Amino acid sequence: MDIPATPIESLSLAERAFADRLVFLDQARRSAAAFTKGSAREVWAVLRSIAVILHPLVFGDAGGSIIHAYESQSGFELKFREMKHTKQSDAYGKYRSVAYEGQQKDISAHVKGKGSKKGESLRVHFFADYWLRKIVIAHCGEYLPAYDTPTL
Repeated sequence: MDIPATPIESLSLAERAFADRLVFLDQARRSAAAFTKGSAREVWAVLRSIAVILHPLVFGDAGGSIIHAYESQSGFELKFREMKHTKQSDAYGKYRSVAYEGQQKDISAHVKGKGSKKGESLRVHFFADYWLRKIVIAHCGEYLPAYDTPTL
């Protein structure tokens, strides 16, 4: 197996490696393919941490703070919500909703990569499918537009 060289290759590897824990929507594949300046290594690390660390926290019964446990084990920042202004804005809120199984799902929950430069700032947006007991990855790429995003 070759080491992924691009973000979309990392996503494809994670899709195969963690099929029992993760589901990837077409939007996630498109965003990973467009994330050309992003780090393949970081995409893999974040997706792996979601499958190996976050999945058991979400679907297990250990109790306690999921955010604290995930962040301390993974080293990545986890947010379950967006800022109030982003969520309430039609212009930005539309980026945080996807169609899934005939319903609209909120994808505000996300893991932040460590990059901060434009084009390198990874965000993986997701939601939990409790029926399948899988985490559904809806976006895997550049930071989505938000209320507080500076105009560049």
